[in-house]
Amino acid sequence: MQGDVKTLDTIQERERNDIIEEIESLSKELVQLTEPSKFKKTDMNRWRELFAIYLEAGVFFSTSENSPGYRNSAVAKRQLEWFQSEVRRRDILSAFKLPASQEALTKFLKINVTLWQNMKYQEINKQAIGKILKSKYS
Repeated sequence: MQGDVKTLDTIQERERNDIIEEIESLSKELVQLTEPSKFKKTDMNRWRELFAIYLEAGVFFSTSENSPGYRNSAVAKRQLEWFQSEVRRRDILSAFKLPASQEALTKFLKINVTLWQNMKYQEINKQAIGKILKSKYS
């Protein structure tokens, strides 16, 4: 079982590094898309609105007094779906002035889905290891 846990750690580390690279790349894109300038279009206000909605959604954690803290994968999925529906309802995608912003939003959503999938995977693994240990040592 120790070898299996080591394999899971390796997979988790690889996924972590991939996500970090994607987030850093997206961060650089967003800096360019939101950089204020008198002479070129910018999507700064739309990205501000989008991130305000994202914070309101509290996808992976919440800072609200009603339900603070870490979210499990079921709640995270529900909150991510709410965020996506709110973005559609407010029609933020068509409000973007720059086509690259639409591509960046797609990347942002993909990163969130990947994070959610990893969260769910970790919960399943934790539950499985708990059951294995319980059956082996009880």
